[in-house]
Amino acid sequence: PQTHETMEGDDGESSDEGFVDAVDGAARAAELKEQGNGCFRRGDFEGAREAYSACLEVEDGAVEVRSAAYCNRAACAAKLGRPAEEIIDDCTRALDLDPKYVKALVRRSQARAARDDLDEAIADLRRAADLDPKVDRTKDIAALEKKRRDKEAELKDEAMAKLKDLGNSVLGNFGLSLDNFKLQETDQGGYNIAYEPPATSNT
Repeated sequence: PQTHETMEGDDGESSDEGFVDAVDGAARAAELKEQGNGCFRRGDFEGAREAYSACLEVEDGAVEVRSAAYCNRAACAAKLGRPAEEIIDDCTRALDLDPKYVKALVRRSQARAARDDLDEAIADLRRAADLDPKVDRTKDIAALEKKRRDKEAELKDEAMAKLKDLGNSVLGNFGLSLDNFKLQETDQGGYNIAYEPPATSNT
């Protein structure tokens, strides 16, 4: 009579036992994710975060379960007011597992915008728009682009103010300031710097 033989792994366990363990692990990870979802719906964001973290500790969790757990844990972090870096990190881990995960891209874009990483935030949102064209993200992208322009203008004004302060501190040694120098446009479209001496008072 023929007998059924099992293959032994390097650790001495049968392949059948390893398969059962993997199935059990996958089921446990999915169960923990659902627990997290339930907590989140009830507004228990700390409990949800703990459940998602426990899910991610299960080695045999399915890719889609793990990517969702990372993205959902990022949502908990946002609700709890945790640092943007934590949200970005979890969303990035979700995208490493599923590069087309639109929700993770949108969530990471929001976190990046919150810390003024506007180029990256816009890139994430544009990628999400490409992957899911049914959702119109034009206004959101335009808002981020305006915020970027405003930020660039603010930084430019700050830099010019610092340069002016530096120039005045040097010229002040000679009784002058930048106000004594004016830009005048030439007929050829260029500019000349005209010197205006400081006003003197009659004594």
